[in-house]
This record gives sequence, C-alpha cells and structure tokens, in this order.
Amino acid sequence: TWRVLLDSGWSPPSGFKMLCGGEALPLDLAQRLSAGDGELWNMYGPTETTIWSSVERIAPEPTQITIGRPIANTTIYLLDQRMQPVPVGVPGRLYIGGDGLARGYLKRPELTAERFVPDPFGESPGARIYWTGDLARYRSDGRIEHLGRIDYQVKLRGFRIELGEIESVLRQHPAVDEAAVIVREDTPGDQRLVGYIAPNGEHAATIRGLLRMERQGLLQDRQTYELPNGLTVVHQTRAETDARYTQAEAELAQIQDGGALPPNPIVVDAGANIGLWTLLLAQARPDATIHAFEPIPSLHVLLRLNNELYGLNTQLYPIGLADAPRTETFSYYPQASGLILQSNDSEAEREAIKAFVLQQYGDDADSLSEAELDELLAERLVSEHVTSELRTLSAIMREQNLGRIDLLRVDAELAARGVLDGIAAEDWASIGQILITLPERDELIERTAALLEERGYRIARLNVNGVNAGQTLYATRAVVSGTARPTRAAERRYHSGAALIAELRGLLKERLPEYMVPGAFMLLPELPRTPNGKLDRRALPQPEALRPDQKASYVAPQNELERSLAAIWQQALGVEKVGVYDNFFDLGGHSLLMIQVHTQLRSELNRELAVIDMFKYPTISDLAKFLSQKQAEQPIFEQVSDRAEKRRETRSRQAQLRQERRRS
Repeated sequence: TWRVLLDSGWSPPSGFKMLCGGEALPLDLAQRLSAGDGELWNMYGPTETTIWSSVERIAPEPTQITIGRPIANTTIYLLDQRMQPVPVGVPGRLYIGGDGLARGYLKRPELTAERFVPDPFGESPGARIYWTGDLARYRSDGRIEHLGRIDYQVKLRGFRIELGEIESVLRQHPAVDEAAVIVREDTPGDQRLVGYIAPNGEHAATIRGLLRMERQGLLQDRQTYELPNGLTVVHQTRAETDARYTQAEAELAQIQDGGALPPNPIVVDAGANIGLWTLLLAQARPDATIHAFEPIPSLHVLLRLNNELYGLNTQLYPIGLADAPRTETFSYYPQASGLILQSNDSEAEREAIKAFVLQQYGDDADSLSEAELDELLAERLVSEHVTSELRTLSAIMREQNLGRIDLLRVDAELAARGVLDGIAAEDWASIGQILITLPERDELIERTAALLEERGYRIARLNVNGVNAGQTLYATRAVVSGTARPTRAAERRYHSGAALIAELRGLLKERLPEYMVPGAFMLLPELPRTPNGKLDRRALPQPEALRPDQKASYVAPQNELERSLAAIWQQALGVEKVGVYDNFFDLGGHSLLMIQVHTQLRSELNRELAVIDMFKYPTISDLAKFLSQKQAEQPIFEQVSDRAEKRRETRSRQAQLRQERRRS
C-alpha cells in the first residue's frame, strides 16, 4: 500500500509517522519512505499474538531492515529443533510468548496444539509460546533480523496463505501429475503466487508433448494455436488455420452424411498442409490408417509435429502426387500456405493470388484498386520457389501394397486434377470415395466431374468455405452398410495448456478464496528435483521463461493505442509481451498493480479513466475499444460539462445577489 501511494506521486509530509506491518518491509521501499522528515516504523507480529510483537524505528537511508525488539509484555525466543536457544548470529525458529497470545484456533484443537506449545522457559503455570513458522537471528546489538519462512505458510498482500492447501487442490485434478506453488518477487515489490504444474501422460498427453517439443527446441519460433474443438496444433497463421479448420469440419460432415467409411478405413490425404484434416479425421475415426502427402518442406515439418503430438496412425510422405513421376518447382507463399502454385503458369498464378486476397478482405474487397492489390501482394504474399518430388498415386499403391483406398481426399490447388490423372485405369475400382477441391474454373470442374462419373461415381457439389475460392466435388459409389463408427471412451483429454490452466483456475476459485488463486501458472514436463529426489523449489523457473498457455493465444497489438497499452502492461507485469486478448489478472496482475497501471495510463495517455473501468475491461482489446468509444463521445461530455458549469455559475451569481439584497 505504501508503494502504491509513492508511485502515485504522494510523499510523506514533515513529521508524518508511518507504520508498516503485515508483510516484510523491503529495503528499497524503506529507503523511499524514510527519505523525508517523517518517522518510519517497521512492525512485526502475527494475528495469533494480537497483533504486533516487535517494533523498530527505521533510520534514514537504511542499509538493512530488522524487526527490532519485543514490545512490552511480550517475549521472543529463537530456538533450535531441540527447543534450545541459539547463539547470537545463528538462525533459529521464532517463537512468541507473553500477554498477547490468543487462546487458539476456533474449533481446531489439533492445530492449536501444534502451534501453541508449552513455554519451556516460562515461570507461570500453563504458559505457552506460539510457533510462528518464521526464521530469524539475533544481531550483536540485540535486534532481531527476520530471515523468512521455514514452512509453506506465506503472507501475501495481507492474507495468510498455506501453499500446501493450494497444491492439494491442484493435485486433485485428473490431468495433474505434480503441483507446486510458491511466492515469487521477480520484480522488486511485486510479489505474486505462481503455480507450477506437471501434466500427466494419461489425460494431458498433448500438453506433455508440446512441453517436450519446446524443451527439445523442435518448436523454435513456431506458434501453437488452440482450435475451436479444443485441440492444439502447431501452425503458421491464425486466419488460415481458422479457414482450414472450417473447411475440414464441413468436408468431414458431408462424408458422414453421404456415406459411412468401413471399419479400419484406409485414407489418402493429398495436400495435407499442416495436417488439420488428417487430425480431425483421426479424432472421429481412430481406427483409420491415413497416408498424408505434403511436398512443401516447411509445411511437412508442421505436419510431422502435429502427427507426433497426437500419436496418429499416419504414414507421412514429403512428396506430392501428380500425373507422372518428376520433380517440379512451385511458388510457395509462407504467409498464405493455401497458395501452392505451379510457377510455369504465371497467369493462373496471378488470378489465384488475386482471388485469395479478395477473399481475405471480404466485403472490403470492392474498395481495393489494382494498385492497392499489387501493394498488398508485395507486402503480404512474398513467394519462394520450392522444388519437390512428385509421384503417381498408383505407384504409391504398389509400393505400400494398398489393395484399397476407402477415401481419397485431394486439396492440391492447381495440381489437384493431376492427382486423378496419375491413377491407372485398373486402380479406380479400388478407390471407394473421392473428395477433391478444384480452382473455380467451370471447364476444369466439368471435365473432372465427367471423368469421375465415367469411372462409376455419383457426384455431389459441396458448399465448403475453405482457404481459397473453389469447388469441392464429393464422389461416392455405394453406401457401405453396417459400418457404425467405433465409440470412444468418454474420458476427458486435455490438448491445450490454456484450457487446462483455465480449468485449474476455475477449480481453485470453487474451493478456495480468490486471494489463494495463483496469478500465473507454468506448465513443465516435470518439476525440478534435488539430488536426493525432493522438490527443488529454488530451481522453479520464472513463469515468463516458458509460457505455453500464452503462446497458444497470443495476438499482437494492431494499432497505436493497443501498442501503448501493451507497453504499460509489460512494464507493470514484468512480462516480455502482452497479447490483445491476454487477461491482466491471468498474467499475474492484482488490484495493487492495477492501481499503478491506472495512474500510468492517465499520465501517459492523458485519458480520463476510472479504476473500476479497468476491472471491467481486463484485456488490451476491450480496454482499447472502451477508450476509443469514450474519446469519440468526449464532445458530448464536454457539452454536458459546459452546461453544468453554466448552471453552477448561475446559481452562484443568484446566491450573491440574494446576499447583496439582504445586506441592503
């Protein structure tokens, strides 16, 4: 509280007496408070000794803080484990005796007996002393130096907290293997609870996989993203991943409605990209064997990581499928991986890129001129040339001894038709269903539909909103009867660190007071241990060192106001980056920090803002929208304010006239 006052610009007046108690007095805060002409007193004592037991007046420019000496009618003992006094300078357990002791804990006799013990040095019958859980030592001048806690009880912002109680609740969650909670002060004066969780392999295998990949350096600068269904994937761009997810869901829904796959189906995914379609199919049909083809090296790496993350029964191929075996050079757009085009067709490439950009801009596309479109292409869709190996599907069927393919899915942009052309005549009968997405070209679509009908398929045209504008054809033969999908166990699985942490917060809020809920969580493959196997609390890392719960949902600030807000938050919270959807309190913020941020916001942004508004809008996005709306409405407020000021002036003038009349 004193720190918040100082940070807000307050300074103690001359002769002002300041009492600081309830928590340890940091040296830097003591130096700031004692810099003027006031008196600063450090007060020490737990509630059980009602309430201060020792005091110390802090000298100006202190170099060390002590808790002083016992007050009247109070005795302090520093004892070893045998309840014997320790010499000067030697750390000992701090016990308090005297007239201030409470009787005990209400309706908790066992805890009372544990903490309020007989006084081994007392002369009065039945005298007791209280075991504080603190560690301290005597200085040569008789003053007592507090050295911290030796049990798991801490005091944070005035609240007594048993860390073991929080850990016990966390361990009850089925996805938690180990849990530890500590108080960290990585930024001077900013103490906060941090929870460390080691997820188990049964219910949180995906999260453990992500942590393992992070530790092994496999993710590097790659981002993870939580899909709407709760699964987490390694991906490139959020917008494209959302579009591919929507497309995959729509396609799989059509497959389930149009014809069931047989038991243990064999599926080929040509143009797998990062593996979203493969992943969703595997979740719906865990009995499926999938052959996934992706010729672009960087995309194949993401496909492999996602495959490993979920342990899919998938054969991966770093090649593409075509009408004949060869190597081919593609134009690949890292910021829009849906655009993988044959570079020898410049006109088709140009039209496909244009269609992609116009689709991304939606209703705003009509306002784009050709010059603006060219600028967008230059800025956002920088391409690179990739040379990849291509094979025919029939050749793969021979090599892998695939006697049948129950579903062939093709999403290979301009090369999609070439996949079908690489199927030998004798192999068509072995392919049960085909799902193919083609560029929006009437001639190509009609020619492909005719080929499929000639091969004995019934054609349905699907309305699927995918990454690119195109037409999806669904070709089926006969509906397979008696092929109900295998049921899966109803056990809950956790695939996202953010989802697990949100659930853990909810669990703690249900069972414990708000102040006992950690402000930050960190997921680790396992908790650090000492050489003899005990939990090494000192080795628990800073939560900012690895934040998978925030990486999954990080979205950078988009405008100047959001960037300004994020910079203030970063400084206050001591974090490397803040996304527009990150919650202030989930990043370790608390009410005192919120007041500091409020003061800084009003100063740097010159905006009128109430503290309650910051609690109502705890994300950068919501707060920026609120401030923008408030600024837009400011002229109205100013008009109302002007009218109110005029009314006050009128009332004041009328009062003066009445006084003048009475005097006259």
